[in-house]
Amino acid sequence: RWYLREYRQPDGTPGLLVQTILLSAPASLSRDVLAELWQHLTTHHDVMRLRLTPTADGDYAEHIDPPGPGHFSLTVAAPAEAGRRDQALIELADLVYAEIDPVVGPLVGLGLLPDADGGPGRLFIAVHHLAIDVVSWSILLDHLNIAYRQRAAGEAVRLPGRTTPYQVWAHQLNNRTPAPPRRTVPAPPTPAPPATVPDLPADHLYDPDIVDTHATARHHHVRLDQASTRALLGPANAAYHTRTDDLLLTALTRTILRWTGQHGIHVDLETHGRDQLPELDTSATIGWFTQLRQVWLTADPDSPPTATLKHIKETLRQPAEAGADMGNSRIEFNYVGRAGQQSQESAPLHPVTGGPVPPPPLHSARPHELSFQIRVDGDQLRLEITYSPARHEASTIADLAMQYLHELSDLVTDCTTAGNTGTTPSDHPLAGLTQEQLDTVAATHPHVTDLYPLTPTQQGLLFHTLYEPGSGVYVVQLALRLEGNLKVPAFT
Repeated sequence: RWYLREYRQPDGTPGLLVQTILLSAPASLSRDVLAELWQHLTTHHDVMRLRLTPTADGDYAEHIDPPGPGHFSLTVAAPAEAGRRDQALIELADLVYAEIDPVVGPLVGLGLLPDADGGPGRLFIAVHHLAIDVVSWSILLDHLNIAYRQRAAGEAVRLPGRTTPYQVWAHQLNNRTPAPPRRTVPAPPTPAPPATVPDLPADHLYDPDIVDTHATARHHHVRLDQASTRALLGPANAAYHTRTDDLLLTALTRTILRWTGQHGIHVDLETHGRDQLPELDTSATIGWFTQLRQVWLTADPDSPPTATLKHIKETLRQPAEAGADMGNSRIEFNYVGRAGQQSQESAPLHPVTGGPVPPPPLHSARPHELSFQIRVDGDQLRLEITYSPARHEASTIADLAMQYLHELSDLVTDCTTAGNTGTTPSDHPLAGLTQEQLDTVAATHPHVTDLYPLTPTQQGLLFHTLYEPGSGVYVVQLALRLEGNLKVPAFT
């Protein structure tokens, strides 16, 4: 529903929202072999046969065709020499994009570019976002290489066992019974969001005649240094029992609030979504599982970074419903981690970087003014900010990106400084304590592992002890007769 709402073209048709990858391909990979391998993947992964079907009310519904030949396009270009490879790839990509249609099908397009000198070629893969997400790419590439190796060895292609099919997961998600209310930790004190979402600072006034589309958007990239990236992914999270996205969103909140001068921001938070139904195994399932959650994040940017971190962490631990129906967020945030980068160069078909292939033009309006996408690329964290040149100058976005890296580096430094540790209410969900109460406990008991509420029996024991101290009630004495050589030091 979100895709159809946000990515319709001006004529009302679904937009060509695709994800792509460029692989190094063995010189021996022919059209027939590639078609055979991909047919195995299409049969194994039901979502590769997905398409949209129009409904009577003018909308669309997802439909998965039965297994059979086809369900993907395959274009083989003329062999290209090294000096012309980039241009040949751009031309090939245009042909591949032209074959993808989310309604008629297929949703998958393949483009094979052989090398004119007999070296490794290039395999360009484009899959409509309806059928794949970032996590799915590593599964797809793993299965593609398994099939290639088996066929190269003269064996029958046998892919690993299937996990829950995407359509089964989607059906159960849509028809699940709401879980009974569960005990949650106290929500952190948070200023109420405004009735309307305030505008972000802009370099240019809003012009109703200019439509901010995906095709006209610009992108700015920066990287975090290697040492800070290593700390962010490991040691920094031990100090306050956090996840990497807690630190990333804390840095985002502090950066945006310094920029806007506001006390809070609305953020559309995109997550992989596979944990929505933990009882279903989707570890080897391909599909678009992404979950979009709206959150209201507040902070005092002048407070210590770790104080903001604890507050943001607890805000994110609240049920998803706490952030619903807050209006249209101006900012989108997506941390994709290392997903899709597990394939090693030793694999027959492995990703290559630096490809010149642009995405297809999307003429639908962008739903967010700023989009922050973060991934770990090799040994460095990579931030991409997508923005509209009709609203922001490139220099403004560059300054914003550098401020974000500065906030993130400061936060990582604080979290890896000896003595900077602590817990938050979500670390002790049974205790039901606020952050202030936890800080009081930590001041006198800094090495507490966990906190639990008293059982009813323990509550009774405590009541009588406090009500009548020294009465001896509940004091149990046990007399034992010890025989033999008594080792007194063992009792001291």
